[in-house]
Amino acid sequence: MPKTALLFEKIDALVDELIFSSDDASVLSSSRPARKMLALFMSLKKPFEKRILETFAAGHDDTITKLLTDLFKSKTSLPYFQSMISLSYFYWNWIRQYKLKLSPQQIDELTLSLIYGAIGYKLLDTFCDDSTATSDKNLISNAQMLYISKYLIAHQEATLARHFNNAILFANVQGKYNRLFCDFGIRELACKYKSSPIDAADSIHLGYKSAPLMLYFALGLGACGQEQRIPDYERIFFLTTSSIQIHDDIFDAMDDLLHGNITLITRDFVDTIDYAGLIKQPEELKKAFARFLETTGADIALFKIAQANLEEALEICHQYSDNIFELFIESKLLGVLEKINRREALHEESQRQKSAAHHQGKDR
Repeated sequence: MPKTALLFEKIDALVDELIFSSDDASVLSSSRPARKMLALFMSLKKPFEKRILETFAAGHDDTITKLLTDLFKSKTSLPYFQSMISLSYFYWNWIRQYKLKLSPQQIDELTLSLIYGAIGYKLLDTFCDDSTATSDKNLISNAQMLYISKYLIAHQEATLARHFNNAILFANVQGKYNRLFCDFGIRELACKYKSSPIDAADSIHLGYKSAPLMLYFALGLGACGQEQRIPDYERIFFLTTSSIQIHDDIFDAMDDLLHGNITLITRDFVDTIDYAGLIKQPEELKKAFARFLETTGADIALFKIAQANLEEALEICHQYSDNIFELFIESKLLGVLEKINRREALHEESQRQKSAAHHQGKDR
C-alpha cells in the first residue's frame, strides 16, 4: 500500500471513532476532538516532509533540496502545513467516493502533489505579504521564495496533467483558476493600506485565493464523466473556501491591520480612525478596533455571511449526495454557528453592563 494511504488511514480511524461516539458530524467542530485531529495531523507533518523531500531530492543534492529542508524546519510552516495535510486527506476520501479509475500509486502521487503545490502557493502569497516575507528573511530570501514557489507549482501541475489525461479540460480549467487567483492577488496588493479589494456582497471572491486547488476536483469530475457538474462544484468550493477565509481574516484582523492588509472585518473600521497615525501605535489601534467591534458587532455580521455561504454550499452538495463535501461543510458550519452564539452572548452581556452602569450613574 502506498505511504500516503497508510498515513491517511490513521486519520480515517480517528474520524470514524469520533463520529461513531456522537452519531453525527458535530463532534468534528468541538474543541476536544478538534485538538485530537490537529495533534494527529501534526504527527503526520514529518512523514509528509520526508516524502516530499524524497520526491524532489531523488538524484539531486542542490539548492532546491537545501531550501526545502530549511523551510520544513521553520516554525512558521506549522499552521499551514496542517491545513494542507487535511485538504489532501479530504481529497483522498473524495477520490474514493467518486471511484475514480486511478491506481493506488496515482492517488498517492496526486494527494502528495496537493500538499507541495499548496506550499508553492503559500510561498507566493508570503512573498507578496511584506509582513511574513521579512519574518523568515534569514531562512529564504524573497527572490528565492519565488523560485521555490514556481518549481513546486510547476511540478504539481505536471503531476495533474500526467494522471488526468484530458488536455482540453486541463487547459481550460487551469487557465480559468489561475486567472481568478492572480486577479484577486493583484487587486489585494493594489488595496494595501487603502481598503478591502471586495465588499460583503462579493464575499465569495475570497475563495479565489484557493482557486488553483479547484483544479483537482474539476479534473476528477472530468475523469469520471461528470464534467457537467464542474460549475456547481466551483460554487461549492468557492463558497466554502471564502467562509474559511472570512474566519481567518477575523482572527488575523490586528496583524493584518498592522501590515496594511485591510479585509472585510476592518474595511469600515479604517474609515472611522486615523489609520496612518494609529498603525504606528499598535496598542491604541487594538483598543480602537475592540471598541469598534463592541459597538458595531461587525464580527458577528461577518460570521453570519460565512454561515450563509456554507449553507448555500451545503444545499448544492445535497443535489449530488456528496457525503465527503457535506461532512466537511457541516463541520465548518457548526463551528461558525458556535462562534456566532458565543459572540452574540458576549455582546449582549457587554451591552447589559453598559446599560446598568449608565443607570447607576444617573441615580447618583
